[in-house]
Order: sequence, then structure tokens, then C-alpha cells
Amino acid sequence: MDLLKSAMDAFQIPQDTAARYSYLQICGNHQVKLENYTRMIDYSSNRLLLQCKTCQIEICGKGLQILRYSSQELVLEGVIQKVMFL
Repeated sequence: MDLLKSAMDAFQIPQDTAARYSYLQICGNHQVKLENYTRMIDYSSNRLLLQCKTCQIEICGKGLQILRYSSQELVLEGVIQKVMFL
């Protein structure tokens, strides 16, 4: 058994957290929260494009506004019309 897996099991750390996968939470059609992304590629009031570790995420809508933005988390509000993994 791998040492990292043993440590994750011992401390009950989910594999997706340890692997730094992106975590996307959608609240209705008005808010998106994304954790563990790499960088913002493009942003306008109609589109947000983010680079993640294994893919890009495109969020399209109307009146999109970034409420919180840090190296770990991004919270976006507006009328969310489409979320795509590229």
C-alpha cells in the first residue's frame, strides 16, 4: 500500500481533496462556487473561462459578477445558463 494512500486513510482525507481536483458547487441558476482552479483565462459579464488541473470550465450566463476571488476559491453570481467542461 502506498504511503500517501495510508496517510489519507488514517486522516480520513477524501481522495479528490488530496488530488486537488476542482470542486464545483452550483446553487440554483444564480450562483457558482469553484475551489481548486489554476487560473482565470477570460471573464466578462456573459462568460467566465477557468483553467483547472485536468480541464477547463466555461460558465455562461447574464450579468455575471465575481463576488469572491482568491487563489483557492471563486464565487460567481448572475443568471447561470450553461456550465461546460472542456
